[in-house]
Amino acid sequence: MTYISTPDLQIALGRYADTVQIKLYDTVNSTNTAAKSEALESVSPALYIARTQTGGRGRLGRSFHSPADTGLYMTVAYTTDKPLAEAVRVTAGASVAAVRAIEAATDKRPAIKWVNDLYLCHAKIGGILTEAVTLPEGCTRMVVGLGINLTTSEFPEGLRAPAASLFSPAEVSAATPAFMGTLAGEITRRLLELTEGGLWESDCLDFYRSRLLYVDTPVLCTRGSEAFEGILRGVDENFSLLVETDGKIRALSSGEISVRPRPSP
Repeated sequence: MTYISTPDLQIALGRYADTVQIKLYDTVNSTNTAAKSEALESVSPALYIARTQTGGRGRLGRSFHSPADTGLYMTVAYTTDKPLAEAVRVTAGASVAAVRAIEAATDKRPAIKWVNDLYLCHAKIGGILTEAVTLPEGCTRMVVGLGINLTTSEFPEGLRAPAASLFSPAEVSAATPAFMGTLAGEITRRLLELTEGGLWESDCLDFYRSRLLYVDTPVLCTRGSEAFEGILRGVDENFSLLVETDGKIRALSSGEISVRPRPSP
C-alpha cells in the first residue's frame, strides 16, 4: 500500500518490530472497531492503520473526519492486567507519545488539550479515543485510536473547535509514505514503552504538564447538564484535571467532561 512505507514503519518500531502485528487497510469503518473485533484473537500488540475511515469516531460518540490520504488514522491495541481505571492514563500516555513523535520527526511543537486532543497554533490537529475490551482471562485489551490531520484542508461545518493540520498547504509534500510510516511507528513504540515503564512512574507526567493548554487561565467545564467556570491549574498524578472554583480545587477525571476557554466578556 503506497500511502504508508512499511519498511520505515518497521524501523521506527525498533525493538517492537518483531512483536507488533501490523494491519493495513485502504478503507475501514474505524481502526478502533477493527481492533475491538479482533480483541479475543491475540494477546500480542497490534497496529491498525487505514488510508481512510468511513466511521471514524471521537469521544462522546462524535465523528472524526477521516478523508483519504490526508491524515494518519491508526489504533494501537495491547493486552494488560491493569484495571479499566487506567484509561485516562493511557489516553494521556498516547498524547505524550504522539507529541514526542511529531517533535522528533518535524519542527512542530503541538500542545495537549485535556484529555485527548492535540493542538497546533490554537487549532485541533488530532484526537485520541481509548476503549477497552475485557478478556475472559480477566485481562484487558486496550484499544487506543489516534487520528492526526496531516494535510487535510477542508473540514465539516459546525465543528466544536477550530480544526487544522500538522502541515500547511505549502508543506503538503512533507507527508510522504516514509513520513507516515515513521510517525506511526514512533507513536506506537513510544506508547508501548510508556505502558511498560508505568505511565505514572516515568517523565510522562512532567511532559504532559509541560504541553497542557490553558493552564492558569479561565475555563468553562461541562459534565452532563452541569456547567461551571474556574481556573485550570494542571493535572494531578493520575492525570485528573485540576480546576479551581471558589477557592477550592476540583479533580475531574470523567471521560464525559469537556473543557474549553471561557469566552471573553
